[in-house]
Amino acid sequence: MVSCGETHDTIALALEVSDETLRLHYRRELDVGAAKRRRELLDLLWQSARKGNVSAQKKLEETTRLAAASAKFDQPPKGESQPQRPATLGKKELAQRAAETAGHGTDWGDDLQSAIVPGTDSVQ
Repeated sequence: MVSCGETHDTIALALEVSDETLRLHYRRELDVGAAKRRRELLDLLWQSARKGNVSAQKKLEETTRLAAASAKFDQPPKGESQPQRPATLGKKELAQRAAETAGHGTDWGDDLQSAIVPGTDSVQ
């Protein structure tokens, strides 16, 4: 039903379950169902084209050409790489960064800054 454009609410109503139940028990089907249906349709199209159906051959050629163009469009231009996502910091790294900026903009912030040697864990 997802492959036909139905919403999760409509699918839940058709199956007589709540939206939460649908998402809980049918998560995989909701996520990959449309892709599986498309694969099945392309397989049927391919079989018809192999049997000599000219309309199926034209549609398959068009679909293949569009998929190739879409893939080419999604690639970065030559010489450019994909933008790198910033590394996500863990709890310890976040705490360390928060400790390094603790007191900035306060009356006692200068007291903290003069006691820490930058780039080390030692105190003056």
